[in-house]
Amino acid sequence: MSAAELRLKIELIPRPLWGRNLRLSDRPQWRVLRKKLAGDSEPGCAICGKPEGQLQGHEEWEYIERKKSGIARLRGVNLVCQDCHSIHHIGRTQRLLLGQGETGRIEWTRLIAHFLRVNQCDGAAWAQHSRQAKADWERRSKIINWTVDFGVWGLKT
Repeated sequence: MSAAELRLKIELIPRPLWGRNLRLSDRPQWRVLRKKLAGDSEPGCAICGKPEGQLQGHEEWEYIERKKSGIARLRGVNLVCQDCHSIHHIGRTQRLLLGQGETGRIEWTRLIAHFLRVNQCDGAAWAQHSRQAKADWERRSKIINWTVDFGVWGLKT
């Protein structure tokens, strides 16, 4: 199963871009955007449809890579549930769960099961997708000079 066929994907942010996002760059604009998204969208997670719980804003990025520089372009923002958001940012999720012993292992297993259920795939597809996501992250993290383009919000950092 290719990444293009997956509804729920791992989206690892390159290390030089950690903390450079719309929410942290423009908090008032982020609050307005979240309210607009909540009013415009169907109730529930944009990926799995889960109706319960507080939805979180998830930025979808496009990465344009060059040898010594790159552009991270914001393609859109969706409201997603905690489980889908945890899979998108599985590297951060894994770091948070590492010190939690058995509780962390149970949560990790539950999140992987969520990925498999949403994508209607098996463990081999998860393994392939997570290996590719990590390889993409490692390659992109070697690029030091990134421009962040927030698109329709007109902000660049």
